[in-house]
Amino acid sequence: MFYGFEYIINDVTSTGLNKDITSGISVSGPARYPKSAWQSVAAYVNDQYKFSDKILLQAGLRYNQYLLDAEFDTTFYPFPFTSANLQNGALTGSFGGVYRPAQDWVFSLNLANAFRSPNVDDIGKVFDSEPGSVVVPNPGLEAEFAYNMEFGVAKVFGDMIKIDLSVYYTQLENALVRRDFTLNGQDSIIYDGTVSQVQAIQNAATAYVYGLQAGFEIKLYAGFGFSADINYQKGQEELDDATTSPSRHAAPFFAVSRVTYSFEKVYLEFYGNYQGECSKEFLWPVPCFLIHHYCSWMNHLVP
Repeated sequence: MFYGFEYIINDVTSTGLNKDITSGISVSGPARYPKSAWQSVAAYVNDQYKFSDKILLQAGLRYNQYLLDAEFDTTFYPFPFTSANLQNGALTGSFGGVYRPAQDWVFSLNLANAFRSPNVDDIGKVFDSEPGSVVVPNPGLEAEFAYNMEFGVAKVFGDMIKIDLSVYYTQLENALVRRDFTLNGQDSIIYDGTVSQVQAIQNAATAYVYGLQAGFEIKLYAGFGFSADINYQKGQEELDDATTSPSRHAAPFFAVSRVTYSFEKVYLEFYGNYQGECSKEFLWPVPCFLIHHYCSWMNHLVP
């Protein structure tokens, strides 16, 4: 059994400076973030129990409380607010098991939920994400919740080949997405001399991500080996008009292949990484906390 307590504090200070590189004159400019204090307090417990050589169960609980106090500077931007105060807490947990009917077979199932409280970047940043658009603060954000399921199977053939496959599904409630917004009743403002559409991070109704991961590993002769991992996922999010669009929470297809050589103290590896297209219609960068890494824990279950 593992248990513990965690406390984190971040003291955020952000300043802006405009400098004329010709004359060398500098003047104060708008900051990207508000002055903020972000705190996280958590306690957790995790237990693993081995019923037999065939069955292993694991469960965990974690309670996390987030506190965020931010002060907005209205010197350069006429925000209709001067502060933001967020307090979000939730109990999350996971339950999973591994079943080995034989030495060369492994089945696994994992269920979990999670939540993410908005941080300083979510509620307070000001930046031009693209020409003609500007992202403004939204102090009214709420936490997003995730519900996850993963099922995997792995098979070893002799002592040379291993194949594994897993499927997973994540549903997000109150998902954080970037959408059109208004500031002081206006949907467009002058930003850096350009008329820009006002946008902000907002809570969507629902989003989901699902996909599969497949792996292959083979031991060749004379110390050589080959392995590959492939991850394919899709995501959708609900829009204001009840239609759906591709979700920023799902990365495009990606994979890796490796050729290895090992002899005594020498280890060599030649590898290639591959990724599908992420077009400009794909919205904006993907937060890594929801990308299912191709090196899933299933790869470590079978030697």
